[in-house]
Amino acid sequence: MIPFVIDGQPVEGKEGSNVLQVALDAGIEIPNLCHNESVKPYGACRLCLVEIVSRGRSRMTASCTYPVLPGIEVHTQTEKVLRARRMMIELILAMCPGDKRIQEMAKGMGVQEVRSRRTTKTASSAGSAQGSVTKWWEPMPSSLPPVATGGR
Repeated sequence: MIPFVIDGQPVEGKEGSNVLQVALDAGIEIPNLCHNESVKPYGACRLCLVEIVSRGRSRMTASCTYPVLPGIEVHTQTEKVLRARRMMIELILAMCPGDKRIQEMAKGMGVQEVRSRRTTKTASSAGSAQGSVTKWWEPMPSSLPPVATGGR
């Protein structure tokens, strides 16, 4: 077993397992969409982001793809992690606005509405028939606070 720490709690994981598996087994909640026996984790949704500290250096990564390593510290609830998760669930909600599971996850993360939406507009060019163009991420007015970006 490989010892490491999640949110100050000592845990152990089997060699070859990932941080998300160990956290969930230890009762530590990390939001995710791919943790399912029939789906191989590949980190696409980014909802399971965590902050990993190893050898004094910190980085954010998807916990479903990060291997259990000796001595790492995993932080699941830092402001940086929570902000990034809110941004990801907001983008997923904009793509899947009717999905109940996504709506529930978004609500649980404090996202009530999205600042962007998928729209379809009619476009025309000289001498051609009109067609529709899908434009992703059109800004929407929102009461949500801006998501901070920038350096470390």
